Amino acid sequence: MPATLEERVERLETKVEHLETYAGPGQNEAFSESLQAIWKKMDAFGKVQDRHTRILEQHTTKLDLVTADVAILKANVGTLQSDVTTLKSNVSTLQSDVSTLKSDVSTVKSNVSTLQSDVSTLKSDVSILKSDVSTLKSDVSTLKSDMADVKGTLREILDRLPAKKD
Repeated sequence: MPATLEERVERLETKVEHLETYAGPGQNEAFSESLQAIWKKMDAFGKVQDRHTRILEQHTTKLDLVTADVAILKANVGTLQSDVTTLKSNVSTLQSDVSTLKSDVSTVKSNVSTLQSDVSTLKSDVSILKSDVSTLKSDVSTLKSDMADVKGTLREILDRLPAKKD
């Protein structure tokens, strides 16, 4: 429902009570109070701005230190990258050396296996030689005995022969 005339007039009267004009009484005090409020706010704003300026200066100083540290870290990373490259090269060389060593060890194993086989053959041959030496000793012993008999028989024969005249 629309507002009555009386309600509309009351609303207007309320607005007019708070209405200040440039020519009206109290206008200078209102401006003065308003200006003082603005100056207080500006003073508070200035203090906040000063505080922010100090904080910004501190942060700038810290940022300069961090920037210097980052530059040092970048240099160190460059050195580390160079070292890693050298290490990779060394690892590659070591891998190649290990591969060569594995090949050499394989050759040595093969040679050891051959030597073991040869030693077994030599042991067998030595065993045969020992048997042959034993047989030879027996044969030599028999020959000595036979030669002793031959010498005895030969002496008998020589003793029976007439003596030679010179």
